[in-house]
Amino acid sequence: MKQIALIGFNIFGTGGTSQSNINLIEEFTEAEYAVSFYNFIPFAERDVRHLKKEIRSAMNVDFFQFNHLDRIGNPDYIFITREDFFCLAPYLRHVSNAKIIGEIHAPLPMVNESVMKQYLPYMSFVRVATKSIQAQIELHYDYHRVFAQTVSLKHVRVSKHEHETSLIERNGNVNFAVRARFDDVKDITYAINLMDYLVNNLGHHNFRLYITGSGAEGNSYHELIQKYSLNRNIIINGKTPSVHAYLSTSRMETFGYSIIEEFSTGHPVILYPGDDGVLKENFGRFKDCVWIVKNVKDDAETVLQFVKKQHNESDYLFNLNLIRQLKNNYVEQFEANTSGDDLASREQSDNVSLRNTLRTVRKGMQLDKMYYLRHAYYAAKRIPLVGALLSQSGFRQLGINIVSALRGKKRK
Repeated sequence: MKQIALIGFNIFGTGGTSQSNINLIEEFTEAEYAVSFYNFIPFAERDVRHLKKEIRSAMNVDFFQFNHLDRIGNPDYIFITREDFFCLAPYLRHVSNAKIIGEIHAPLPMVNESVMKQYLPYMSFVRVATKSIQAQIELHYDYHRVFAQTVSLKHVRVSKHEHETSLIERNGNVNFAVRARFDDVKDITYAINLMDYLVNNLGHHNFRLYITGSGAEGNSYHELIQKYSLNRNIIINGKTPSVHAYLSTSRMETFGYSIIEEFSTGHPVILYPGDDGVLKENFGRFKDCVWIVKNVKDDAETVLQFVKKQHNESDYLFNLNLIRQLKNNYVEQFEANTSGDDLASREQSDNVSLRNTLRTVRKGMQLDKMYYLRHAYYAAKRIPLVGALLSQSGFRQLGINIVSALRGKKRK
């Protein structure tokens, strides 16, 4: 039986990378690989039990704490699913003969250049989302063991949902939805400014924007909503109506799970292509989609025309077929993309030890402004009673809000 070891930040958390890691577990167990997972954030057996209950494919997966990487052995592949962990590659080369696959999930401008230059040579291969990102890495780093393959879409359903041809509800309301982290990169501020223009300048008081997520910028969104008197028009973390158009104003993405999830359920999508054009590369073939340019007046006109048009079921079915094509044969494509010789560097050093390597990882992670707050949050989760409370959705959201508020105070 083939074996694969996955190394990630926190498979027991939320977010796109956690979902991607769960998808990898499902893809490779379905392909009859033995899977093990090494988690950076400390976890309890309660977390493992909960995940195995939710994800049937995880039943036979072995979960390890990060400091147990010395047990990794010689699987066929080792996936490093976070750029901050690329510094593990020299140590993994030292203790294993596996092919080491580095995954780049963050937009390339946000990846530490010195990390890439230092550790790319130790990677057998690097997976990126698009051909344009592949070309940038090959050109900038003179590194050519890189392949473009869409992140696994295992969780995205392709069964047909009920489809609405009009965005205007019977009561006259028009709904827009955003699901994203509350941070500067997602640029939800622009979505709020666009709503201000549509409602207060053009008089479309029937427009509603439903924002779902959490993060450090949440307080600033509330302040903007108050400033523009949009309390009735913009709802944060409320229930999103089933009839809506999805709105993405993110400055940068490598793929965009929330976007393809909306296409898969038949919702029209309003998209900014990204400062680097990657979203246009990912979704340029999709129908029932309109592109904005981040000029409020121009985008308002684009949105109004999009709201008025009929949203045909044939476009939805076309999109479903595209998603099926993107989903198919993930492991087969992966194996083909990594079938070449492993030409990565095997240079040795006196400092290649697990202890020194983990020290390097933690030093890099401490540069992340959220490191200490995350550490406190997950440490609290390990306390039996507190952990049980934080594992419940309502209390978990409260914990996230507290962390976000603390971070906001820290930044001032």
